[in-house]
Amino acid sequence: MALMLFLLTACVVCAQQEPVIDVAVESTLVYRGEPFLLQVKVSSEKEPDQPVFPPSQDFRVEVMAPSRNQSTSVQIINGRMIREERNEVQFNFSLIPLRIGDLRIPSIPVRIDGKVYATRPSQIRCQEPDKIDDIGLDMLVSATECYVGEPLMLTWNWYIGRRVGDFRFILPVLEMDAFWFPEYSPEIDQQRIQEYLRIDIGQNKTLIGRQGPARWQNRQLTQVTFSQPMIPKQAGSYTLPASSVVFAIEDARGSRQRRSLMDDFFGSARMRRVSVVSTSPRLVVRDLPATGRPANFSGIVGSCSAQASAEPREVSVGDPIIVTMRLRGPAYLDGVRLPELSAQESLNRDFKISDVSPGTIENSEKVFQFTLRARHADVRAIPALEVPYFDSKTGQYATAATQPIPLTVKAVSTVTAMDVEGRAASVMAPGGAELRAWSQGIAANVAGLDVLKNHRVGYRQWRRSPWWLVLCVVMPLLYGTLSLSLQLWRRRHADPALLAARQATGRCRRALKRVVLTDDGAGDAILAAWRDFFGAKLRLPAEALVFADIRPALQAAGLNGDELAGVERIFTACEAGRYAGRSMEPPAELLALALRLLPTLDKKLNGRRTGRKPA
Repeated sequence: MALMLFLLTACVVCAQQEPVIDVAVESTLVYRGEPFLLQVKVSSEKEPDQPVFPPSQDFRVEVMAPSRNQSTSVQIINGRMIREERNEVQFNFSLIPLRIGDLRIPSIPVRIDGKVYATRPSQIRCQEPDKIDDIGLDMLVSATECYVGEPLMLTWNWYIGRRVGDFRFILPVLEMDAFWFPEYSPEIDQQRIQEYLRIDIGQNKTLIGRQGPARWQNRQLTQVTFSQPMIPKQAGSYTLPASSVVFAIEDARGSRQRRSLMDDFFGSARMRRVSVVSTSPRLVVRDLPATGRPANFSGIVGSCSAQASAEPREVSVGDPIIVTMRLRGPAYLDGVRLPELSAQESLNRDFKISDVSPGTIENSEKVFQFTLRARHADVRAIPALEVPYFDSKTGQYATAATQPIPLTVKAVSTVTAMDVEGRAASVMAPGGAELRAWSQGIAANVAGLDVLKNHRVGYRQWRRSPWWLVLCVVMPLLYGTLSLSLQLWRRRHADPALLAARQATGRCRRALKRVVLTDDGAGDAILAAWRDFFGAKLRLPAEALVFADIRPALQAAGLNGDELAGVERIFTACEAGRYAGRSMEPPAELLALALRLLPTLDKKLNGRRTGRKPA
């Protein structure tokens, strides 16, 4: 009996079944420009690869994070125990329809263990959102003509004459390959922080907008303005594609209700979908002129100035000199690079050039470092370093130059390899003393040479000396300790964001303790301290931070459901009091909750930042 039981238990096999693949959409009726969710559900024994949505002119596609689950089932069939282990993965895509009509969602390939499967195609209907006359959108460009590499500014003005919510911008101009769109963060007036909004533009990108009163088409309404710099990469005549915004407005008929993070700002009600479209401005981009272009021109367009410093300034021939060069003037510094330094004849003649850094941005300057080594003792200075640029205002090339840097360069006394080998019967040392070939080696030539010693030091002598312990044990240990301490100090103080994250908890606690509960602005003060804390810890812009921005990071840090709910409660209550004018929860309760959560948040977010699992 025991033997039979053993054999029955041993007959455990994994069922070889084909994967189950299904596809689902959030709705078969969608609106142009409004995102909807597409899910590809895969159940298989093997782990599937991330599917790639086929290229489509009908949709803009954003890949979202998948969700995973693993299940195990056991069956006994005809005396055999069958265990089945399956991976259940749900791949998520956000699709934005780009045209109206019947749209086909193509078959999506799914690769599992080297074999390719495919989902079934599906059909949806896309409608144009309703039009409305008291809401408008303008897209403006700062110039109608420019040069390649000349920075421009795109600006959108959204005019709002009624309550809106659940909005989504479609900005196809930002996908044009002919332009480069650098990272941009506008200056924010901290005294009017409540006027700023986070504008979602898709692909996990946001812009900062500002709202205020305005007059449009003889109406007094609200204007939301946001901007994005653009830099042309190639010449040509362009018609910039129109931008649009899809949103919801109050509908007395009560067709459906949609909510978003911004509903509290604009108000909420029963909504219907509408949209507005901007004009399409024209832009002419001219090539940089070939006449007068310097040979080492590196593409800098706009005014430019340069400064340089060097350390040390007293060296011997061949010693390294670290040169720090600062460029100021170009509007956006990410793409700025130094010209080829070896093209400067005077610099290349007197110095060896190496270790040119790609540059780092410090405030409004780009800082480069490189190493120079003097070739001979006649060098008296580092010559003026030249940086050519194109001045778009004058239409001509110009040069920014640093000031020459004086140097003191000493000659180096050397002994040649021929001298060491004793191959010459009579040669002269640099000091004028005669060196003679000697069978006992170079140690016998001691006359007039201070760099040589007429005695022999061997391993045994060194081992008996107390300096052996100092040089071989104490000095390396001391050097290692000092080097490690210096690295830790530099790492801590070189990263302002890391330093701000370390100080965030104490700063938040002090700010919360300064809140005056009887003041009408108590909710604003709690929200400001809350945003500053999470902005510093998660390295996010704190100005318009909302709970949805930080939820994934908090979940990844290991916050439980009660802790997440507490954080969300503080955000929701304070934002409601600020934006919607609704009565919020008692400030005393929110303040006590924030102080109670703060130590736990600090511990778990520190663990996320350092890579340690929170206790």
